[in-house]
Amino acid sequence: MAYRAGLEAGRSVYDTAGKGAAVRDATWGGCTRRPLDADTPESEVDRGAWVQGCLDGVFDKPAAPPAAAVTRRAENSGLLRSFRAWAEDNGGQESAPHVSKLTTTQLTKNDDDIELTAVC
Repeated sequence: MAYRAGLEAGRSVYDTAGKGAAVRDATWGGCTRRPLDADTPESEVDRGAWVQGCLDGVFDKPAAPPAAAVTRRAENSGLLRSFRAWAEDNGGQESAPHVSKLTTTQLTKNDDDIELTAVC
């Protein structure tokens, strides 16, 4: 379901803006950002599959849904400590303590993300 939603979004970019815009979108991370902007259940279930579908769509490739979940998440407490120290050194003294978890997220072979969880 996530792959299909991403594929439709990617094909929409290709159909409305042409091949050049689609290549720019893929090259400059548009497909990686789009599931965050979509903010739908499909884009949250497996964001990596969504990104993969979007990339297939912008390049006008045939649909090739993955057989299993694409997104790989791993909690990273060491990077969380580094993030808090960096935030405190750069004016984030008030917000840094509220970040309770930092997760590194591999979306596709070439797309990674960092997810922060905050408690208020």
